[in-house]
Amino acid sequence: AGLLVAGEPLAVGAYCPPNCTGLPSPAEKPAEVKKEEKVRDDGPVVDLSTPEGQALAKETDRVYIDFSVGTNLSTSRVVIALYGTVVPKTVENFKALVSGEKGFGYKGTSLYRIVRGLQISIGDVEGNLGRSGKSALTGGTFDQENFRLLHSVPGMVSMVNTIDKEVDSRFFISTRPSVEPAYSRIFDGKYVAFGRVVEGFDVVLQLDALEATGGVFQKGVNSGRPKEAVTIQACGLLPPK
Repeated sequence: AGLLVAGEPLAVGAYCPPNCTGLPSPAEKPAEVKKEEKVRDDGPVVDLSTPEGQALAKETDRVYIDFSVGTNLSTSRVVIALYGTVVPKTVENFKALVSGEKGFGYKGTSLYRIVRGLQISIGDVEGNLGRSGKSALTGGTFDQENFRLLHSVPGMVSMVNTIDKEVDSRFFISTRPSVEPAYSRIFDGKYVAFGRVVEGFDVVLQLDALEATGGVFQKGVNSGRPKEAVTIQACGLLPPK
């Protein structure tokens, strides 16, 4: 399918939280770990920018998502590789939501938040407003599986956290076209990564560049809901490569 918007993606200023550039100053004290927090032992981290990481993260599945913008029902496709050897439960949840096998899923839902130059968020299968979601495995939420996959390459796909640090159906796609270590640290250890965009990243960049409006999700610079509805018209499973 063709691109959603003619021409090249817009050159835009990327949203950058205070901790996304450079290393902390030596004078800064490290954040204290709360006593009630458990120390996680998820196993070796997986960095897809290295041959070692690529060997650890075997692609188990692929899915496609076809997006439309506004009233134009022509679609553009994004293909996501999934890493079920690293996060099997998260991948099974995502696949079930893509296929709609439980009677609900991603088809017909809308992109609900753009943080330009950082991420786009999708997947509220409950209210379609970004405030709720529902797991295909539990009908509610489930615990974050692990943080092994790093956000060290463009186009990583990760679960959105609930207020209780659990996950449901909502997910986001990292939109920065190049990744530096400080950027990866914004997400690493906080959000469960489970896939990567392997086709259609140009489409992702065009969605990232859409004009956004204000509202509950307007936090930071160039952040909010897209002014024109971005809808998943179709989605499904593909054989892995």
